[in-house]
Amino acid sequence: MEERQVKINGLHSKEDVDKVEQALKDVWGVRRTEVSLERQEAKFSYNENSASYEDFVQALKENGYTVSEYH
Repeated sequence: MEERQVKINGLHSKEDVDKVEQALKDVWGVRRTEVSLERQEAKFSYNENSASYEDFVQALKENGYTVSEYH
């Protein structure tokens, strides 16, 4: 199980949070998601045998968001 915490650029509303959560959940292998409008970040865990970090970055880009990696 891999865990990531990333800064999401472009979060301005609850609708953005919902959109980001759905984009993350749509990636095969995701286990848990948590998106914070206040902190402008997302935390998610996933099965690294089913998905890669780049899959999540791409899903967010396709929905109009940019990502800065924390760790």
